Amino acid sequence: MNGLMAELLIALEVLKRWEILAALAVFLGAWSVFRYVALVQRRPAGFRIRRPRKPAAPAAAAPAPEAEEPAEEPEE
Repeated sequence: MNGLMAELLIALEVLKRWEILAALAVFLGAWSVFRYVALVQRRPAGFRIRRPRKPAAPAAAAPAPEAEEPAEEPEE
């Protein structure tokens, strides 16, 4: 039990130094930024609200080409 208390006292002495806490904060901040950048590059498009697309209008059927002009009817 004495060994555990000694280790806890050493840990508390280390935590009292602000330089160590600042270094830890900088390390965690840099790690978070790099992780965010890596996740953004892996993700295809990120979170976006997608609007439903309108279905494509069917192409108008091309009129059948006439082989020749129709024969004129005789006038009366």
